[in-house]
Amino acid sequence: MRRPGSQWARQARPLAALRHATQRHHPAYLDRPAAMAEHVAALADALRTPGRRLRILGDPARPRAFVLQAACPENWTGRPLLQASAEADPRDPDAVTWMARTAAMLSLARDPAYLLSLDIAHAASVPRLASVGLGVDSVTLVGQTAPALARLMGHRPPPDSLHHLGLQVDRLRPQDVDAALRLKQRVFAAAPQWAWFAAWPEHLAQTRGHWLDGCRDPHALLFVVRQGPRILGVFEASPQGDTGAWGPSAGIDLCLAPEVQGQGAIWTLYRILLTALARRGVRVFRGGTAQPGVLVAAERLGRHPTTLHVRPAPRLPIEHFMGFKMSGLGRAHARPVPG
Repeated sequence: MRRPGSQWARQARPLAALRHATQRHHPAYLDRPAAMAEHVAALADALRTPGRRLRILGDPARPRAFVLQAACPENWTGRPLLQASAEADPRDPDAVTWMARTAAMLSLARDPAYLLSLDIAHAASVPRLASVGLGVDSVTLVGQTAPALARLMGHRPPPDSLHHLGLQVDRLRPQDVDAALRLKQRVFAAAPQWAWFAAWPEHLAQTRGHWLDGCRDPHALLFVVRQGPRILGVFEASPQGDTGAWGPSAGIDLCLAPEVQGQGAIWTLYRILLTALARRGVRVFRGGTAQPGVLVAAERLGRHPTTLHVRPAPRLPIEHFMGFKMSGLGRAHARPVPG
């Protein structure tokens, strides 16, 4: 990455300022210079990508809105991805309308591996994007670790183990990795609407490397749910250090076999992970999801939506997300941006 004084950073700074201003409405967001610097770095990386497409409304030094689209050959899915981001001042209706129209227009030159990230403040743009075949695929949720753990334990605390279900929680071992990968492939191949990339061989290969590294790290929060020799779940928290926008944060990922879903195991898994993160001083935990169980859990844990992830030919209807008040799509969808 080039130093902050590069031409790309200078071009990114006004765009980052607009993003920073929009994200201030998130309850856990840290309104500080480190957050701004993080946005500048991310946008500068996208701007220097060959073939990127940028559209700006207004003066580039003080933009009212922008849409940025760039190829991302290496990413968490394991395959090349065309990533887009869009931003506008939520208090400027004309800018929000321009942003939705421009994002929709640029998305027409896309391939199936396309992903638009949109702040939840712009949820009313979803119907306009739907007119070109785009729809919400998932939502990123942010929770504050200590308050979420207090809410979880405040009313009928979940058990600290799964013995009552005849299950055992253990650290993932190297000899468990292939079985855990087969579980993940089985779960998401059968239900790709919950994570469209999770059963891809390329993504599973990335996951295998990550899990093997975790097995060698005595501090890794990487666990399996087993029933005798069978692996019926894998779950983890991945601390990400002190991020500019959120402070000390971590990602959380859970995968349970269908035969153990719906029995309340998820609450024990959250108890295990949140307790460990709280002891380490992790301020927030983040993750993207469309799964009903995680969306229900988010309401109990006090998590908030921050980002909508929009893709072509969505597998889930918008009503799937509107049923959860924390998704941010209920009332917003009733007041769509003009087409």
